[in-house]
Amino acid sequence: MCPETFTVNFNGKITETTMTYDGRLCGNCYAPSPDEEHLFEIDFFTRVLDSEGNPVTLIDITEVHSPDPPPYTVHVGDMYDFAPSGVTFDKEVRLTLGYNVDQLPANALRVLMAYYGSEEVWTELETESTQVADIGTLTGFFNHLTIFATLAEVPEVPRFEVNNLSVAPSRREIWPFLNFAVVTGEEAVVSVDVSNVGNYEASHTVILQVNGETKANHDVGLTPGQSSEVAFVLSDNEPGRHVVVVEGLTGEFTHSLWINWALIIGLGAALLIIIVLAFFGVRWYLRRAVA
Repeated sequence: MCPETFTVNFNGKITETTMTYDGRLCGNCYAPSPDEEHLFEIDFFTRVLDSEGNPVTLIDITEVHSPDPPPYTVHVGDMYDFAPSGVTFDKEVRLTLGYNVDQLPANALRVLMAYYGSEEVWTELETESTQVADIGTLTGFFNHLTIFATLAEVPEVPRFEVNNLSVAPSRREIWPFLNFAVVTGEEAVVSVDVSNVGNYEASHTVILQVNGETKANHDVGLTPGQSSEVAFVLSDNEPGRHVVVVEGLTGEFTHSLWINWALIIGLGAALLIIIVLAFFGVRWYLRRAVA
């Protein structure tokens, strides 16, 4: 006897079949989505019960837009929530989700089906896949209801951190024994620490800008957890203040000439005194010689 009606409402598309009092289907249930790109299937004599062991006569399948996909994946097509939650089947049921191959990310590694469990984590399902022209499908098998989605796995984006910017201008003394003059910033060494904080080996280009212009770049390859110092040498700098930027870190240095004017004036005054003394000394000597 099959006195009950079992209904699947797939996003507005109604599919019905008969059911026994104790929740067993009296026929196969093939419930397509309105556009017929997706299909939910329950085999004959499958028992459909809620969390308390009572027969379930209605399953609603609705399109949802959350939760977010797991890391390094993106949603492909629509995501569907199956309600009520807690429904179980004594045989595996099937869900086929279709997707447009042309809408896959260019860097997609593979396509998979996953469900969002009670522990708020995504779990991949074993699936069977097909593709006809630009339409692909995945068919997954399960025995409970939750949120299901088709996902495309994409490569992890390399992740690097750049820290500890150091700007070390050169210093050159003219006549250092007298501290006559000091030239700074003719050259400057700019360095940063680069760390690979991702999960796989990759390379990163460190770019140096000076006064808004790109002056140099350096490629560094690192394994996960590895760090390295990258240094640039700036030569023949123009006089004046220079602003350096590396990966958003900012520093500066100045190419300048410092002259010890007090020393120069003092030396000049001493020289002048020596000349005056010598002049008068010579005159005094000549007068003595004439006398």
